[in-house]
Amino acid sequence: MSNYTPTWKVWLQKANTDLLATQLMLAQTNDNLLEVSVYHSQQSAEKAIKSYLTFHKLRFSKTHIVADLLTIVAKQDSKLADQLKPADQLSLYAIAFRYPEEGQHQIALNRATAEAALTLASWVLKEIRAQLPRE
Repeated sequence: MSNYTPTWKVWLQKANTDLLATQLMLAQTNDNLLEVSVYHSQQSAEKAIKSYLTFHKLRFSKTHIVADLLTIVAKQDSKLADQLKPADQLSLYAIAFRYPEEGQHQIALNRATAEAALTLASWVLKEIRAQLPRE
């Protein structure tokens, strides 16, 4: 018996892990982890979309820009790509807080913003899961 896990499932597992990390960080009472939480929200959405693309054998480059990934999704399902467009808001968090020179000082980040990012990432993951076979 093989222990092989299809790549699309690995992407989906990683998306789930990033979402869980965000939830755990936002469960903290202080706001020290808000920057990291929005990064993981973005990562969850990105990896969920990459799961969909991998399942449909659609190639993508190494990118953190959700809009770029949705352009590829549109080749398979333009309606889904349009539906997921709000997720591109998360692209900002892919680099803004990871690299000091990327201008994190220009982004107003508070708990409400971080929770909204989590809600958006959760929605993306749910929508993508609905498009894939049950795990």
